[in-house]
Amino acid sequence: MNANTPVSVLLPTSVALPDGWTPAHSERWKRIFAKLLKSEGGYVNNRKDPGGATKYGISLRFLVIEGRIDANRDGFADFDLNRDGKIDALDIQLLRPEHAEALYLRLFFIETGFWRLPEAMDAALFDLGVNVGTKTAVIILQRSLNRLGPPPLATDGVLGGKTLRRVFEGLASAPLLRSFRDEAAAHYRFLVGRNGELKGFLDGWLNRARELGRVG
Repeated sequence: MNANTPVSVLLPTSVALPDGWTPAHSERWKRIFAKLLKSEGGYVNNRKDPGGATKYGISLRFLVIEGRIDANRDGFADFDLNRDGKIDALDIQLLRPEHAEALYLRLFFIETGFWRLPEAMDAALFDLGVNVGTKTAVIILQRSLNRLGPPPLATDGVLGGKTLRRVFEGLASAPLLRSFRDEAAAHYRFLVGRNGELKGFLDGWLNRARELGRVG
């Protein structure tokens, strides 16, 4: 098998969809993923990026962790795309959009429960989760909800029943989105304050924060 041959386990069609998933969710997901591809772009290998080489927002560090599984039992790690026995920057370069989509759909949208959120918040949590981690994205959501009023939520990074209820309790989406974007921007500033080497990423991160929830 060469590096250009699709492996079924790496395709979006191999992802198990949860009970309650509807055609509307599929259409929504297509728009959310299209926006992510546009914002993340292609292959980048910035030595200051702690995640290493990236493509479509998938970092080498992440791919090594998630891609070493041999789910289709063909004798190779699923994301050892060039079949050389290791997952490295060459495999990042070989990533195709459908590979990234399968990972994002399963790990960042379905397993996180973000697909259950109302429109705008589903895209906002997904986009931020890709960039800062899904647990951190939920913590930022919980902080955003706490800014809007009591009762206070535990900022534990778990998208549980209490957090979901607060999102759906009639809080207007516009105030929640504004609060979420503000908290995301504050988090990015915190990261740069803690590590000055990340300063070059700040403008892009703040622009990303301003666009959270917008999918066109």
